[in-house]
Amino acid sequence: MTRVHVVGSSRAAELVREGLGKLGHELVATESAEAVFACTDRIADVRALVNAIGRDCVLANCGPLATVEVQEAAAAAGAPVVSHPLQPGVLAEFLDPPLVIIGADEQWAARRIGAVYRQLSCHVLYTDIASADLVGPACHGFRLLNRCYFTQLTEVCQAAGVDMTSLLKGLQFDERIRIPGDNDPVDSHSVERQLAASADSSSPVLRLLDGIVRARKR
Repeated sequence: MTRVHVVGSSRAAELVREGLGKLGHELVATESAEAVFACTDRIADVRALVNAIGRDCVLANCGPLATVEVQEAAAAAGAPVVSHPLQPGVLAEFLDPPLVIIGADEQWAARRIGAVYRQLSCHVLYTDIASADLVGPACHGFRLLNRCYFTQLTEVCQAAGVDMTSLLKGLQFDERIRIPGDNDPVDSHSVERQLAASADSSSPVLRLLDGIVRARKR
């Protein structure tokens, strides 16, 4: 059992709080926590932790803030900060994740967060902070491109008089192709942060993503 505290008032923060309780961890005040899960988009919430956490507490940035921002805001506390992308939409996503991602500079800090999921039969990926931070935006970017492709494919079918339903049934037999559905949410803000971090890139894929994000805003 780990003494944990969750920062944030979003739906995701509520689900993380509930999920940690169901895993048997003790929900405590910030000052008593061994691990603090920051599920907030407010940097002020992170700054408020500085005088409450000690060097032996691990601060897990669950997003959507960039971990480098969290590190700078909490630097005075001296506590290690790890990247732990975690934005569940329903409780089941927290209790039965396909993968848990933990990015850290200090191995003991990463292992402490990993131990929280010891009861679950899921894969845990330990990596560096920058890589962990990019997983979420990369996933959303792929979903956005995928959804855009199928939207365009629908228009092609309509113009050519092709039955889209039959086409989709045919595509479903190819396991390499993922057809987007209602359970594939896209966080455009996450993709925008990826694009901002790659502003100097001449990648045609990133330029395409940028165009799609801009079009969705119109």
